[in-house]
Amino acid sequence: MDDNASQIEATLKLRRRVAVELLLFLVGSALYLGLWPDRPRYADVTFGLGGMSLILLLAWRTNEQVWGVALPDPCRRLRESCRAMIFATTPVVAIFAAAALIAQHHEQGVGTLHRLFRPTFFLTLGFYFVYAWMQQALFQYYLLGRLRVLMPRAAPWRLALLNGTLFGLMHLCTRPDVTLVLLTVGGGVVWTLAYCRWRCLLPIALSHMILGATYFHWVRDSDEMAKLLAAFAGQSR
Repeated sequence: MDDNASQIEATLKLRRRVAVELLLFLVGSALYLGLWPDRPRYADVTFGLGGMSLILLLAWRTNEQVWGVALPDPCRRLRESCRAMIFATTPVVAIFAAAALIAQHHEQGVGTLHRLFRPTFFLTLGFYFVYAWMQQALFQYYLLGRLRVLMPRAAPWRLALLNGTLFGLMHLCTRPDVTLVLLTVGGGVVWTLAYCRWRCLLPIALSHMILGATYFHWVRDSDEMAKLLAAFAGQSR
């Protein structure tokens, strides 16, 4: 009886602490998004680095108390997660490529691969990998684990819908891009379901990297890396 009471008390204590952590996370995120809506890209990277620092500081607690015993056979889980992410990512990339080529054809009267593979596109992939890894670590490893503690009986799809919605809301800006928010909510749901099943961050981060880079480069025709390099070159003169 004493052991059961101690276990219940420890569970309640963990849930209270997790609730406070999540409240601080949500309030801090809301203030960050609301008070600085028109922010430069490096601000989000700095915010992500701060989040990663928090994750690393609390990693021992997250592993022991939140996620518990690690799933077996990590190599098999990695292979299965990679296959699932390829299956989920490839059709979306094909749609993005088709949208870019159609837009290019309307603008210049001829289809071209220039819009798809600018030299800076590959630099953007490298940047997005770091950016995607930080975001997925924050939302899948850290936030999802704590949502599981607060809602232990929730089905994975409910957790995925909640976590994906929070992920999409993090992409709000001064003039909300409804398409971007919907895409990130959808991506967040799929990535959360994948992490619930396999607990592998690398394939999810690679999927995020590819989709983020292709969406902005191909669909939006936005080459932020070129602007950054141009600004750096101008300052160097």
